[in-house]
Amino acid sequence: MKIHISNIYNIALSDRVKLQHKIAKAGHALGMYELGIFSYPVDGDTLEQLSTRLDGLVSSLEQGDRVILQLPTGNGREFEEKLARRIFTYTGHYPMLLVNGELGEEYHHPMLNLSERIMTVTSWLYGDLKDMLKREASQKLIFHFTSQETSLLDDQAGLMKLVDGLNQLPAGQDAIQVCFAIHDNDGNYSSRVAVAMLSIMRKTRTSVFFHILLDDSVDAVNRRRLSKVARENGAGIRFYMMDNAPFERLAEDTFIKIYSYASLYRLFVPDLLKEINRIIYLDADVMVNCDLAELWNLDLHGKELGAVVDEGIKSGTYYSWPVRQGLLSQDQYFNSGVLMMDLKQIRQGANLWDEFRHLYPKIFGENSDGKMPDQDILNLIFKDRTFYLAEKWNTLTRNERTKNTKLKSAIYHFAGDKYINYQKYTEYDQLYLELREEVPWEKSVINGMFIHLLRLDEYKIEQLQKLASQLIAKPKKLIFYGNNQSSMKALYEILKPKGDDYFIEQDIMDQNGKRFGLPVRDFSSLASEKPGTFIVIVLPDADHGQAVSKLDSLNLKNGVDYFVAPTLTSGDQGGYIW
Repeated sequence: MKIHISNIYNIALSDRVKLQHKIAKAGHALGMYELGIFSYPVDGDTLEQLSTRLDGLVSSLEQGDRVILQLPTGNGREFEEKLARRIFTYTGHYPMLLVNGELGEEYHHPMLNLSERIMTVTSWLYGDLKDMLKREASQKLIFHFTSQETSLLDDQAGLMKLVDGLNQLPAGQDAIQVCFAIHDNDGNYSSRVAVAMLSIMRKTRTSVFFHILLDDSVDAVNRRRLSKVARENGAGIRFYMMDNAPFERLAEDTFIKIYSYASLYRLFVPDLLKEINRIIYLDADVMVNCDLAELWNLDLHGKELGAVVDEGIKSGTYYSWPVRQGLLSQDQYFNSGVLMMDLKQIRQGANLWDEFRHLYPKIFGENSDGKMPDQDILNLIFKDRTFYLAEKWNTLTRNERTKNTKLKSAIYHFAGDKYINYQKYTEYDQLYLELREEVPWEKSVINGMFIHLLRLDEYKIEQLQKLASQLIAKPKKLIFYGNNQSSMKALYEILKPKGDDYFIEQDIMDQNGKRFGLPVRDFSSLASEKPGTFIVIVLPDADHGQAVSKLDSLNLKNGVDYFVAPTLTSGDQGGYIW
């Protein structure tokens, strides 16, 4: 079933027409399809011409679809009445009416009587229609104030009132409620969410309803594609247009550049989805290979959040700012890509966005090198308020590849991993590709992924060749710039530094100013080094993300005087993989 909303064209842009356009735009954001109506001199049509024109208008409708007809259209009552009947013929349902302009008494019969739902956008229109409908008003008439000043979210809320209860909405409390957040600059991120949605519906026997938090980077085409994936597989879907204005001051922060504004949208879930008391939040880079009802029905034992401990942090392979500062222990830190949220309980505490704004400058000021403050702060907010779930509910593929290539019952999370790992191809890579082939996105998306990965490997080979030629031609001092992350650790083991080699930037594992027996010095030490006698191996996020630019400021050249560590190592060693 699809929902269509009418919109009028070829008419002067009066306030009423502008309002129709605005409401139709809100409908598009919710995944509704447009039914375009052109204003024209109807009196000039013969009956046959009018019939042909009406058939053209409704040709995209299918049996079972629902239509919101905005009135008045400007073409007169007779045209509108015939259009409404034609809609009924094609869909089996008389259109719902959204009245945003004055109607005459002649509308009382039959349009207002035949429509099962009518919504008005002003109080005076509501009063007029209430008088016309009399006792029927309480059964079908809805009021939701809408104007040029109301927000997109307000307009969406009004439309949701109008369609509430139709079969594209949650089937009561029986539906599993799932939330995704999308910011999609390249147009491909939406397809990843579609794969995740499809994987859920293929394995989950209970009805599912998807809540998609997005901004205007997700265009109407991709919203329709997401709606198609949900509805063709028996699930409901609703879109929520987010306002990025509150995040603008964070625009230059490293984590926003890496992860986008969408990483913050989940902070608004408790207040945005007030009618929902429990929800499963998922990152876009997941694939579900189990019945989600099992997770949905888990008892959180009075805790507000269910999450899985991040194995990378727990094992010490990766680091977290709160853990390094002693604010959390390694086995307390969870990965926020899969969250079971008890929204009812969370609402009883402080607002999550307010808590983030309070903690972010306090903990992640200029002296912080935290790369994932959204996840870090969720960990701090829900410290001692989290029920820890089994690893199967957030299986990180970057860890799983080293242990198991066989498919199992789990939620696979491709965080920091390739969606297609052709070097270590597993059964879950194969399943992901099969699902990807089924979603309505161009094949060029998948082809582009392969091409990108091939080019990335070509660049790694080129960089390794340059490094090898430098070290073979003449022995040089090795300087490791950055903390003890996996790519740096791997290169230390491969290159085996000694003698005058040293590290720049302190790490939590350093002891008495040394790491692996070599000294740890300040960046200023580089100034005393003779050009051409040393090579720097650098982590790009060292020195709060300024390491590479600081090397450039010394007129050092990439691929000659310094090499970026993740461009030299494999994915398993912490190298770039996407």
